[in-house]
Formats: sequence, structure tokens, C-alpha cells
Amino acid sequence: MAKFPTQYSGLARDLPPNVHLLTLERLDHTHHLLRLEHQFQSNEQPYNNTVTVQLADLFTTMKVVDVVELGLGANAALSDIHRLHWNTESHGAKGRYQSAEAKMKSPFIVELKPMEIHTFNITVEYTI
Repeated sequence: MAKFPTQYSGLARDLPPNVHLLTLERLDHTHHLLRLEHQFQSNEQPYNNTVTVQLADLFTTMKVVDVVELGLGANAALSDIHRLHWNTESHGAKGRYQSAEAKMKSPFIVELKPMEIHTFNITVEYTI
């Protein structure tokens, strides 16, 4: 029997056991939509811890060269989204806007807390 590969993975390494690759969609030749989710709740032991995922070398045939975090619907950059923030009872019921903050530790390392989904527009260079 010949020894040929019978399995293939597009990932260069396994994701942490509490992280699920929810979406990987090609937008054009160099851009892809990527969604990662932490699939456990904060009360589910032992996988309820915050995890980090390195995006730069995550794929076998692509190298990530740029990352822009988007809102969940992937229709706007997270840095451009302004949410209404309500003061607590002691400060009245006036609302004020605050911008959403990206939770990336560095340009290519994302931090996921329990039940979070993060959406990215990644720019890639193909390695094959």
C-alpha cells in the first residue's frame, strides 16, 4: 500500500480546545473574513478561561499580513462603531456614546473570553 497523505488541514496547528473557527470566507484574492468564537460559558470548567490565538501563522497555505477587527455583522471596522453607553442609576439616565474597543493584544494576537465571537478582515499572502 502506497503512503500518500489521506488527511489535510488548512490550519498549521490546532486551535485551543475552547475555540471554534466559525467562519473563513474568501472576499477577494487577498482578503478573507474570519470569525473565531469561544464556545464555552464562564461557568463551564475547565474550558472557561480566556485564551489567545496567534493569527499570523495560523494557516498552512496563507500568511496573515494585516488584521482589521470588525463588528459581528462584518459591515464596519470595530474602531468605527460607537455604542450608546448608559450611566448607572446613581448618575442619572443620560446616554453618551463610546467607541467599541478592539481586544487584540497585538496586531496578530486575539484574546477570547467565554462566549465571545470576534470577526476579522484578514489580508493574506499565499505561501504556495
